[in-house]
Amino acid sequence: MIDNFKRICLIGWAKSSISLCRVLLELKKEVRVSELKDIVSFDSFLIDKFLKEGVKFEFSGHTKDFIKGSDLIVLSPGIQLNSVPIEIAKELNIPYVGEIEVAFWLTKARFIAITGTSGKTTTTFLTYKLLKEKLKRVFLGGNIGIPVSSFILKTNKNDLIVLEVSSFQLQTILSFRPYVAALLNIEPNHLDHHSSFEEYFLAKMNIFKNQKKEDYAVINKNMLLLKEVEKYIRSNIIYFSEEFSNENFSCAYRIASIFKVDKSTAINLFSKFKGLSHRLQFVRTINGINFINDSKSTTPLSTIWALKQLKGKTILIA
Repeated sequence: MIDNFKRICLIGWAKSSISLCRVLLELKKEVRVSELKDIVSFDSFLIDKFLKEGVKFEFSGHTKDFIKGSDLIVLSPGIQLNSVPIEIAKELNIPYVGEIEVAFWLTKARFIAITGTSGKTTTTFLTYKLLKEKLKRVFLGGNIGIPVSSFILKTNKNDLIVLEVSSFQLQTILSFRPYVAALLNIEPNHLDHHSSFEEYFLAKMNIFKNQKKEDYAVINKNMLLLKEVEKYIRSNIIYFSEEFSNENFSCAYRIASIFKVDKSTAINLFSKFKGLSHRLQFVRTINGINFINDSKSTTPLSTIWALKQLKGKTILIA
């Protein structure tokens, strides 16, 4: 698929775009970058380095004159569907995708994609750790903070790639097909980015869009809109519930079990897991009071979930 495109325009100059730019240059593509922010917001040494490698830049806005002539537009995850770059793409009939889609074109490895309104970072990390107990070649990336393009050229058909994927990333896929697609939960969120809950919901459903009957969908048996979600699935459904102390653990285990990871391995790993930074992270005990950092709980759903995991009297500081 990537062979169909020679001149590629990246919209936004952030972590994933920088990583993807390196990959595209290695593939001998002509790359240009259109960025809304002023040039003073970025590392001038890094920009100079890419300029010397032939990358063209425009800052302080997106213009049709700069974007025209591109064969493909690759959007940073935060670009809204009603933004100027997409209006230009539609006017010029230029296809647009995200980094996840491009990475999918560049490998024959199998993908495990995990999404949800809350809990997806922890579940993605735990799934990766469980699979590493069984398999040698497993990669971790996506919305968890590691651009998939940073390692994609190192992968082969026998590898597994575990990705955390957001609604932003899912709304720009075309052919991305995860072997395992997991949905933890879904409730209204990111309505500052999406025009409605329906748009947000449909973006999440894209995780199942290209799956085939031999693939797997791992979904929460207790989530809201379960029956509606099931309508979008054509692959094998595996349900999870509360097999473990929380649904993140249960989902990670159900995914890993597809690859023959046994329950005892999961129990052992979960018993040692202390949480990720800012996610129900134990800080210290002072005068008999345990202080927990859960500052990543930025939605009602994630805060409610976190409170349910705590035992005893709880004081919420928000």
